[in-house]
Amino acid sequence: MNMWGYKLTIIGIYTLNEDNGGIVKYEIFAHLNEETVNCGSGRQPILMGDMNGRTGRKNGNTVVDNFGEDRVNDNGERLIEI
Repeated sequence: MNMWGYKLTIIGIYTLNEDNGGIVKYEIFAHLNEETVNCGSGRQPILMGDMNGRTGRKNGNTVVDNFGEDRVNDNGERLIEI
């Protein structure tokens, strides 16, 4: 979609919780990464959904700001990498 001069791509996703195996989660996050790359450099991807990720809080960080929880989990680390 195009909104206020921005080219946006909204990606809806539901990921597995922390109890599931690493291989399956690896495949899901690899596919998510591939989809964000496929958006192209001229579009802004917006990830929406339930990623079961805790990204923590970090002041002055462009990916994670200070509004999250104190804790970071595996899904949160994977989201930050993407």
